[in-house]
Amino acid sequence: MKKNKERIIDTDDVVGEKFKLGRKIGKGAFCEVYAGVILESGEEVAIKLFNAVGIPSLKWFGVERGHNIMVIDLLGPNLQELLHRCGGKFSLKTVLMLADQLIEAVEFMHDKGVVHRDIKTENLLMGVGSNVCQVYLTDFGLANVVLDPETDEHIEYSLPWQGLSAGSNEEEINGDVMRKKFAIKPEELCESCPPEFAVWITSCQCTHFEDMLYYTSIKARCRRLFKSKASSWEHQLKIHE
Repeated sequence: MKKNKERIIDTDDVVGEKFKLGRKIGKGAFCEVYAGVILESGEEVAIKLFNAVGIPSLKWFGVERGHNIMVIDLLGPNLQELLHRCGGKFSLKTVLMLADQLIEAVEFMHDKGVVHRDIKTENLLMGVGSNVCQVYLTDFGLANVVLDPETDEHIEYSLPWQGLSAGSNEEEINGDVMRKKFAIKPEELCESCPPEFAVWITSCQCTHFEDMLYYTSIKARCRRLFKSKASSWEHQLKIHE
């Protein structure tokens, strides 16, 4: 997959029309930290530049003519549409490459203390242009913040279909979905997949909130499985054809 050439950050850059970037003072797994100054007051601040691969960029948001408006990256078809075009099945190569990208996006999101709660093929969109082979995680309408930004403590949350009481047909259906999801075993879910898939799902199910999920290890296992089934690792997804 072709990657966008990263823009070099100049120390004299102005961001948000309000802040002037200074020298680089730190670096994290998904961001770089710069010293900065508020142009209007001269107050010194720290400015984080995040590299959120697989998360659409927010270009602008605000209120215009009584409407709440948000401008983000233009994206392509979702994986459900592409799955239909491919006859209802992706190749193992495609699945593993998509997984590699999505694990990185989910790791970034979890690192910020947010869980999506609605990851499904309809909410996974491919990019366009030079990013046509990049999958993006979208629709954060059900997302939850699960880490208190001040104390770093766990905030309790539930999945959208948990705790439902049967009072209408829709609630009964959702309740059935909940029971089915709890009852199905990874081995059943991954019956037609390589055994590694069931192992990965079981590992995630057994991970508690306080435990560290080893994203890098999971990605490495994906790549090992890929290399055992194919010749080399190349970011070329052929699901648009």
